Amino acid sequence: LKVDGGSFADNQTPPPDEQARGQLLRALASDAIRGALQRHFGVRLAFQNCHRVAVFPLDVSVEETHARFTSVRSQVLNQSPEFRDC
Repeated sequence: LKVDGGSFADNQTPPPDEQARGQLLRALASDAIRGALQRHFGVRLAFQNCHRVAVFPLDVSVEETHARFTSVRSQVLNQSPEFRDC
């Protein structure tokens, strides 16, 4: 975010193995751990199906972008037709 700017930064690369996938899911599924990460880095994290993670600044100007990213429509559109890595 600080380097490239923009309203958010995201990673669409799936985790390399099941251990990494488990770590990602544990970190983002837990309110306590996700909250600690957000406070530590001063950002807001969002997660979509198929392991797409996005980082948003703590800024009300990106609320609409965050809402679009986390919408049901965006979640469904992000899934691959084969449901790989989902």
